[in-house]
Amino acid sequence: MRTINKDGDLFMYCSHDGSLEEGFEMITQPATLEYHTSIKGIYSNLFTKIHDMGYCSHDTSTCGLHVHFNRDFYEDNEEVYITRLLFLVEKFWDNIVVFSRRNERRLDHFAKKVDMPPRDYYHRANKAGRHDDHYYSINIANRDTIEFRIFKGTLNCTTFFATLQFVSNCVLAAKHKTSAEVQQMTFDELIDTKEMKKYWRQRLSLGKMPNEE
Repeated sequence: MRTINKDGDLFMYCSHDGSLEEGFEMITQPATLEYHTSIKGIYSNLFTKIHDMGYCSHDTSTCGLHVHFNRDFYEDNEEVYITRLLFLVEKFWDNIVVFSRRNERRLDHFAKKVDMPPRDYYHRANKAGRHDDHYYSINIANRDTIEFRIFKGTLNCTTFFATLQFVSNCVLAAKHKTSAEVQQMTFDELIDTKEMKKYWRQRLSLGKMPNEE
């Protein structure tokens, strides 16, 4: 991890993850999208080194890219913002599945679609002891963070940053747009950077492949 941890600062560390058949999980400290972007070159070097060592991420059936954001970002009106976020994910589910590089069979195991009205899920997941709710596409059962679990792992820098940008756009839209504006949104409004547009064109060119892991 010396590639990304500079001057004694521990920004990323490795941990065992029971859902992985082999390998390890890489966990970063909390950081803004701007900070992640500022060290894009370091990420690129890190992913290249890991790949060259023989490790995989996308080319497995178990590895995921889980993106958390601080729950207190929504603290002034949490229930409203989270239900808007859940609505967005439900509204654009088919596109998000393509974006995620998963198929629905794998998602049903690790990050299933929320199968109830957003407000019902919000109140159920916030009750103590709801461990089963950890395995939804948007995990809101954590005390301090809200977690996007839907994306497949990657060692591709373009894919990694497109994913972070997409999550950021969803989170910001749920907070800063009205419920009526969220209902009127198109998926293309969430794909607003050059990096994401390139990535999304690539995903569409491949299509939604039934056997894709």
